[in-house]
Amino acid sequence: KKKKFLGMKKKGVSHFGCYYQILFHVNKIKMDTLIKKSFQDNSLEEGIQKIFYQLEFGDKEVDIDHMDSIIKNDFFINPDIQELITQTKIGNCYFNYQTVRYVQCLDYNEASKKTHNSKIMTCNMISMNYKTKEMTKRKSMSESLDSFFDCNLLINDEDIENRYMTQNREYHKAIIFYRIISNPSILIINVNKSFFSLEFGGIKYVSYECDVPIELDINDYCSKNDDCLNTDSTEYTLYAAIIYEVSNNHYLNIYSIINTNLINKNTQDPDYHVFDGSDISSINEQEAMDLITGRIKNHSAHFLFYVKNTEIETLFNNNHDEETDEEFNLKNLMDKDTLNIFEDLYQY
Repeated sequence: KKKKFLGMKKKGVSHFGCYYQILFHVNKIKMDTLIKKSFQDNSLEEGIQKIFYQLEFGDKEVDIDHMDSIIKNDFFINPDIQELITQTKIGNCYFNYQTVRYVQCLDYNEASKKTHNSKIMTCNMISMNYKTKEMTKRKSMSESLDSFFDCNLLINDEDIENRYMTQNREYHKAIIFYRIISNPSILIINVNKSFFSLEFGGIKYVSYECDVPIELDINDYCSKNDDCLNTDSTEYTLYAAIIYEVSNNHYLNIYSIINTNLINKNTQDPDYHVFDGSDISSINEQEAMDLITGRIKNHSAHFLFYVKNTEIETLFNNNHDEETDEEFNLKNLMDKDTLNIFEDLYQY
């Protein structure tokens, strides 16, 4: 069955619509949200539930003005993805992953191991030497990941902040490295092409071409140690991206690209769709990757969403009943009181 697509009216230059379009089209997240009993009145979760209901059953672009009374205006206009994830529980259980940080002193008998829970993996594509003002641009996302997960020496004698403090509060030379010990269902990667500039007086955004894989294997970054052995599946497929359109070091527009081939299986639809507020357009894979990688001037991805291959079927099952081989009506699964409220509101 061909899936229809609806846009959301824009509210400033914001991640909000892009992020929730991406979540909505993960069928498992959409169903988890819609079938729950109505959330607390005037909560962020209730607002998202209303948006998902309109995107699923409506026939026109979704007006999100009702969110004004729920979210502070400054947050609503320009929240980052981390804020969106921490402000609501919708979908975020699929983003959880865990890393472990190992530190081993080279000139002192001490080692440490500490675990961290995260939801976004950051790839710093730009490194800035603030003394020489030289900027280095990494050419691929993999290069940035390799750099982060490689062993790093904390031995800079001139910069005491870059050394390791032991339990007796002495600084020593050490090596530090990270490994992933549990993998998320959906891996969010921040392809960070920004840096702080004193001269500019804030964050500068840079758009340039860098390689982004459609298929990603994180096996090399997973822990192989017996004490934290990671046995999760490590292969991922690119599902969506949030694109920044940058000019004069500012982003002027934010929109999303979604691999809709994961949603509309066995159809003749194009592989990808661009969701830019109310405007929706179809593009092929090459056109999508030109925008994501930055081959198109002033456009490049700053957030990537990868889906674990072993969970694609579960996440994008398209309301399909495997036993009867028929589509089922999502309304039949919704809480009756919630459904009645929404039907009275929207008259679909």
